Amino acid sequence: MKVSFVGMSGSGKSSIGKLINERFNLPYFSMGNAVREIMSNLDRKSDLDIAIRQHLDSQKWKPLPDSLAVTLFESIVARQQNYIIDGFPRSIDQYNPVNLLIEKVVYFDVDYQTSYDRVMRRRRSQDNHDNWKLRLEYDQKRLPPLIEQLQSEAKIIIVNAQDIKSNVYRQIVNELKII
Repeated sequence: MKVSFVGMSGSGKSSIGKLINERFNLPYFSMGNAVREIMSNLDRKSDLDIAIRQHLDSQKWKPLPDSLAVTLFESIVARQQNYIIDGFPRSIDQYNPVNLLIEKVVYFDVDYQTSYDRVMRRRRSQDNHDNWKLRLEYDQKRLPPLIEQLQSEAKIIIVNAQDIKSNVYRQIVNELKII
């Protein structure tokens, strides 16, 4: 099973991905964590690591260009038979080149206030009002066309991520038929 979790920051993708990983031993990877690792570990010196560091500022959120996001995704899931990838794809331009590597996409639907409140509680350096607003604006432009395409391909599961974590978890496990 090759599954992608997408949704606004603070929608619960990481929390649920980690739970599924712990319970079912399904490999879980986070694009955000991968980027943070690249930014903080200057010993990483691949061409991809260098390109990502050159593009990003560690304090102000900025999206990866689609080509770098796709390359990072491919490097993360290379040689994986099954996985959950958190935070990819975030657009049609990221999805189309790798659509055969993603069997299902779970969209974590959450309102802006819930997203904001959850992000502000995380206390990471990039989790501030200005960066949340930048991510929101990016997602508002790029996620709706992706969701529409995934619906036309019958590859999307939409969950109410405002519900309590155990209900969201149960819905995803049931929809993906993990049990």
